[in-house]
Amino acid sequence: MATFKPSYNSRIKKDSVVIAGVKSGTFSSSRGTIDINALGDLSTKILPGMKSYTLSLTVMMDTTSTEQDELYDAFQNGTKLTGMTVYYDSTAYIEVDTDTDSDAGMYVTKWDLDNFTPEDQVIQGSVEITGSGPFKKSTD
Repeated sequence: MATFKPSYNSRIKKDSVVIAGVKSGTFSSSRGTIDINALGDLSTKILPGMKSYTLSLTVMMDTTSTEQDELYDAFQNGTKLTGMTVYYDSTAYIEVDTDTDSDAGMYVTKWDLDNFTPEDQVIQGSVEITGSGPFKKSTD
């Protein structure tokens, strides 16, 4: 599991536009298992199963900008996000692997507003993003 470094360099980008700063977060990936036991086996036998991943992020959003609406709209409408990169430091990021699966994307499965500070025009929120299809780690 990757842990995001608290910095202003951690961010979510849609194509080349920053849509939210990431205050903190975790990236969790896992692989299921397939039980291949046969009658009479004395120990468990498995094969590796399908992979999945989730990003749980605390984000900072500028209320004077409309870019973060991309996350909210995707949550409300259940639409797949494409062209998303989530930076966990200044140059390293996680993105969907559309080279392997052209239908890969991300879905916003949680949207919470945690801390309202309207005088600063910044809102802190919690966002959970679940991947559909493979992911890859990359660097600039």
